[in-house]
Amino acid sequence: MLVSIGFRHGRRLGIEFKASDAPDMTKSLHIALNDLKLERAWIVYPGRELYRVHERVDAIPLDLFLREWATADRP
Repeated sequence: MLVSIGFRHGRRLGIEFKASDAPDMTKSLHIALNDLKLERAWIVYPGRELYRVHERVDAIPLDLFLREWATADRP
């Protein structure tokens, strides 16, 4: 597990990388959301489905995450 913090347009965002096929909310990510005051977070994993694991956390496939992150600043 690796939690990374990113800032985009003044927003605190967290990214956790997992090798699991069906990741779920972890205690460490829950702590990171609160302690680091993250607005949103993603669990990036090698699966195919995008799904919500917490009100501020989505599990997202790596390829979709890379596309979303790369185009987030474009109109």
